[in-house]
Amino acid sequence: MDQNIQLLISSVEEKKIVENKFNQFLNNIGYSTFTCEGLSINKEHNNININMFERFKVSEESFYLILKEMYSNKDDFKKLKYIFKLAIKNYLYTKEHYKFIIDLLKSKNINYNVIIHDFSCNQFLWITLNLYKNYIDIEFLKDCNNLSKKIYSITNKKENKKFATSKHLECIDKCLRKLNTPYPGNFDGLVYKNENYQPIFIIEYSKVDWVYKFDKNLNYHLKWYCNDYKKKGWKIDINRWSSLKNLGEYLNIPIYIIWWGTKKNEYAVGELLNIKQNCFESINILLNSVTEIEVLAFFKQLLIKN
Repeated sequence: MDQNIQLLISSVEEKKIVENKFNQFLNNIGYSTFTCEGLSINKEHNNININMFERFKVSEESFYLILKEMYSNKDDFKKLKYIFKLAIKNYLYTKEHYKFIIDLLKSKNINYNVIIHDFSCNQFLWITLNLYKNYIDIEFLKDCNNLSKKIYSITNKKENKKFATSKHLECIDKCLRKLNTPYPGNFDGLVYKNENYQPIFIIEYSKVDWVYKFDKNLNYHLKWYCNDYKKKGWKIDINRWSSLKNLGEYLNIPIYIIWWGTKKNEYAVGELLNIKQNCFESINILLNSVTEIEVLAFFKQLLIKN
């Protein structure tokens, strides 16, 4: 039934050049990165609610074929397995990608959400998997308004700042923005060992381009960002860093950030240690204004120690 279904990733943003290079470097030394199209973490007292998201888009015809498969198969786990097979067949993700997340879900209380929509975003299929609780739920949402309510029930967030502009916006992001509902930010990745699927650290990328318009460099950006000039730096991103810190603590692994300058071959690497009002007390800058070769050498040594 799936032979004519072309499944595509409904990406939150375009893949970064440095991300592709880093992933290739990891693959060459026996490691991989698990990435997904959304991460939401809510923490209250000692309770933590973690949701990861994958998004796919298909034609309207293919959407109905997938729905037909969902309704004709009585085994919910087989329904999700069907989606995974489609993603692998369309070369979107590898078998190892799903082996990693399944292994993680068995040992950690994480909700893994798969959202499928047609090209016009008139209808949505939402699948939630939690292997820790042996739970799966499949829901059909007839429009973006219902999708917005579903997302809000998980994130409990309405947008309180101006949406970032981007040329690369899917219909799902556009319709949610009209409803003032922020989609959970994309998650750059968990680096894991291919040998045993053991997560080693969280990686996050941050592109820097604005400083070059003023003939400045990456070091200037870090000072500007950490000083939170006009409250457009550290504090505006504090929810993003808080989510990553909570995930790192839950998985008991560190979080590393790679800043990369788009106009020069310069990079910086930091480790997220705390979430405080002062960025300088929260991030430890490990490398500053270095080359790509120096960054890869740093991570190679880091992985050898693990």
